[in-house]
Amino acid sequence: MMGVSRALVLCGLLLTACGAPAPMPQRLPTRAPTKEGRGVQLEPEMEVEAPGAIPAQEYYAQGVERQRVGDVEGALQHLTWAIRRDPGLATAYVARGCVHLARGEAESALGDAAAALDLEPSAQAFLLQAEALRLLGRHQDALRAFDAALEHDPGLQGDTFNARWWAARAAGDGSRLAALRDEFAAAHPDDPLRYYYRGWATVEAGEEMEAIRLLIEGIEGTAHPPAVLWYALGRAYTRREAWQEAITALEVARSLLEAGDDSLGLHAEQPVAHLFVALGEAYLGAGRCADARTTLAYAGSIGAPAPLYMPALQEAQLCGTPTPTASP
Repeated sequence: MMGVSRALVLCGLLLTACGAPAPMPQRLPTRAPTKEGRGVQLEPEMEVEAPGAIPAQEYYAQGVERQRVGDVEGALQHLTWAIRRDPGLATAYVARGCVHLARGEAESALGDAAAALDLEPSAQAFLLQAEALRLLGRHQDALRAFDAALEHDPGLQGDTFNARWWAARAAGDGSRLAALRDEFAAAHPDDPLRYYYRGWATVEAGEEMEAIRLLIEGIEGTAHPPAVLWYALGRAYTRREAWQEAITALEVARSLLEAGDDSLGLHAEQPVAHLFVALGEAYLGAGRCADARTTLAYAGSIGAPAPLYMPALQEAQLCGTPTPTASP
């Protein structure tokens, strides 16, 4: 699911930042008392609230611990119980919102973020809100929420960089991309990836030739240039309709990815799909219709969104097909 992997990373960041208390050694009951006083064993996802005055903080600690070990359903239950016991426990809403993100439930996560912010505006609550908005496609709103999170805790700048970059790209916000490009260069002056951020921001500004120059400079000046530099170069050539140059750059990116280079994850949450869509479009532009069809169909088979690849695939299916002539 789009965005879920990033959401899991965010959840780890938020749970750490929330400073969750250590879980109590007591294992909360999972048996519901019956009228006869006997217990009925319930499935984990059907656990009911344990009897007795168990504090909200204990439910919260158990919920956070279950989330850490991958028990998403158990985490959701315990955090919900914590909120029922203490509706003013803002950190429980943030932690439960993380669980909703992990389940792909961005609307529910957004609701928990709003509840947390009403109680206690914090960097963690704004960060949860920002990621939920980003996953819902409300990119400008997400960027504003990221700004608020960083105002509360500037130390989150590095951890949120990729999410802010993706949101700015999706929003088509050139000024944001330029600011993020400069932010990365200032923080990592010797990192070859700075050429990717500089180059892509320049591509988005419509200055493809300058982007090509920057990216070639980065590739030639780096002993082992990462795949994302070649990918950005290929996309810049595509904008110029320099099809053969685009194919060459994108095929290098594909070779590096197949060799284990994971740098394309900086550009997209579905890096392989994006690469094959780009390569298919370049093949199509160069008139290599069969290669375009195969490559774009593969992109679709591995989960590329239909709007990303289907128009080019439909064109590739017509490409090279002889126009029928009318019978006498």
